[in-house]
Amino acid sequence: MATDESKTLRNLVNASGFPFQLGVEHQVRASAGNHNWRIVAREHPWRDPESGDEGFIDLIIRSSSVIWALECKRPKGGEWAFLVPQDQPPDTNRVRCLWAARSPDVTKVAGWDDVRITPKSPESSFCAIRGMGESDKPLLERVSAYLSKSLDCLADEDLGMIKPQTTD
Repeated sequence: MATDESKTLRNLVNASGFPFQLGVEHQVRASAGNHNWRIVAREHPWRDPESGDEGFIDLIIRSSSVIWALECKRPKGGEWAFLVPQDQPPDTNRVRCLWAARSPDVTKVAGWDDVRITPKSPESSFCAIRGMGESDKPLLERVSAYLSKSLDCLADEDLGMIKPQTTD
């Protein structure tokens, strides 16, 4: 029989996104024979020098020159409804990505573009979350803004670490 203290600790852990994050990390590692992805970092710190905002990217995975930043969230209440029109395909392989590169002349470039990925996954433009007030900024938009800023900082960091190619 669990004690009140162990129940409280279990509830605390279960209310966080950490079990989900650790599960995603475990799946990436356990399925490594089926793909070329590897865990590069967990809880990777980032800081925006202009605003002073800072945080942590939950997981960073890499395959060749492609890097994915994964954010694992479990909102309290946990009821999200994603609305998908009936005439929309159920899955897509299109994803919006931030890319960054450095040319031989040390020019740094970055941008956002749609790319094709596998496997396909569902896509929705609308998400309703129980308990949100009309004046509240939607949770998904707050998480997306935070993630976008963390990606910009990661791209700046990555571009700083890329060594210019030399032609000898």
